[in-house]
Amino acid sequence: MSKIELSSITKMFGPVCAVQDVSFRVAEGAFVSILGPSGCGKTTLLRMIAGFEAPTAGEIRIENLPVSHLPPWKRNVGMVFQSYALFPFMTVFDNIAFGLRMRGLNRAETEKKIEDVLKVVGLSGLEERYPRQLSGGQAQRVALARAIVYRPEVLLLDEPISNLDARLRDEMRFELQRIQSETGVTTLFVTHDQSEALAISDSIIVMNNSVVRQIGSPEEIWAAPRTRFVADFVGVENIFDGTLAEAGGIRGFRVGAFDGEAPVLPCPAEHGAVTAVGIRGRDIRIVDRELDGHVTVPGRVLGTNYLGHERAYEVETRFGEKPLTVVLESMRAIGETVLLGLPHDKFLWLTDD
Repeated sequence: MSKIELSSITKMFGPVCAVQDVSFRVAEGAFVSILGPSGCGKTTLLRMIAGFEAPTAGEIRIENLPVSHLPPWKRNVGMVFQSYALFPFMTVFDNIAFGLRMRGLNRAETEKKIEDVLKVVGLSGLEERYPRQLSGGQAQRVALARAIVYRPEVLLLDEPISNLDARLRDEMRFELQRIQSETGVTTLFVTHDQSEALAISDSIIVMNNSVVRQIGSPEEIWAAPRTRFVADFVGVENIFDGTLAEAGGIRGFRVGAFDGEAPVLPCPAEHGAVTAVGIRGRDIRIVDRELDGHVTVPGRVLGTNYLGHERAYEVETRFGEKPLTVVLESMRAIGETVLLGLPHDKFLWLTDD
């Protein structure tokens, strides 16, 4: 059953198209991330679902009921803003109680619900503190408690942990997963950080330039990006342009940036109109000879970055002006010559956006 359904949603701000013809469904109880760079339309999309913006065209349905005409307070949707938007003059208790009082709950019901939700978010005992007395992580939890205390049908999270430091962001990822699992609320999570989306989502919607570019599980988005943009955004370091070619009845892809006799890579027919090919740095090997099923390319190490248990190397090759990025556990010296093996089965087949 779909909890949220968007059909051909478009949003114009004057001549500017912020969201263009977006359609997707979110299953009941799912945790779905909307991933994309700043300005791609993901927050505008969230605000339309919440009711703070009206779509120019298309329809939004929650639990199969059209809601595009309803104000925010009639949609039973909870939202956590990037800034948290806590009332600075109210205590933790009163911040969380605000929505309950607006819904007419009496004091006894309000106190019980707040007691329960503070246990869920791990803030029991902090009811009388003010926002200025809270850490960033605690403020984030108060905003989350305020959004879920009245048991919304849908929870919308607009980059809620982007303002936290790296260690606290990692902790809050686990907390968001735990809280969502305990409450069972259908959740849409907006982020520009692919590692966040990959870590905590059931499904990911990738956006760019107001358009949805790909929808899939974290495993699908990581292992099989379909377009140049999606591949680049989820961290495929090496992407090459080229053209499809037919040789001896075999469909192949000729790498256009190759300096010399361009290799033709076997390209399965199901990948359609391929315009580029990518390969991750971790999938490139150091080899001592030409190998079947590989493109082998000599190169020279230009530089290195330490990544902990491994290193990323920039290697100058015949693939063009841009060096290849190669990720290895072994040590290589600056200026060292190497022979790189690029396995055919590790190439990612990409189309234009």
